[in-house]
Amino acid sequence: MDFENDEQYKDQSIQTDDYDELQSLKDKISALTAKIHCLEAQMNDLNSKPKFEISDHKDSDEDIVFYTGFPNYETLELCFDLLKEKAAHLCYKNRDETEFPTNYKKPGSKRKLTIWQEFTMVVVRLRLGLFKKDIAERFRASVSTVSVI
Repeated sequence: MDFENDEQYKDQSIQTDDYDELQSLKDKISALTAKIHCLEAQMNDLNSKPKFEISDHKDSDEDIVFYTGFPNYETLELCFDLLKEKAAHLCYKNRDETEFPTNYKKPGSKRKLTIWQEFTMVVVRLRLGLFKKDIAERFRASVSTVSVI
């Protein structure tokens, strides 16, 4: 009878160890799954952000002059502020009309680039004379998107 009790005790001990190991593995899987989701979000964020962002150079007037021709970042922003209201309603597809009415809801997908990115793309391209393919890669846009803008 003592032998049976010893076997039963061993079985319970093994089951407890297995359960603890299983729980530990489940916790590790949960932690790794959370890390994967976090890394995927970071990757998507990095892939959607342009390689070139003029605001990365805002503390260097020399860089702003080189890339845009404006004397400093504040002047660039001031020029953008003057143009952004009209730029928000620009019509790229229909050459007969240059802008959409203010209450117009554009069908189809939204613009790939923000108005600020479009503005800086144009300014940089005009200043440096970059090819469409080069500017498209810098802003992570297609060549056709750059051509339309």
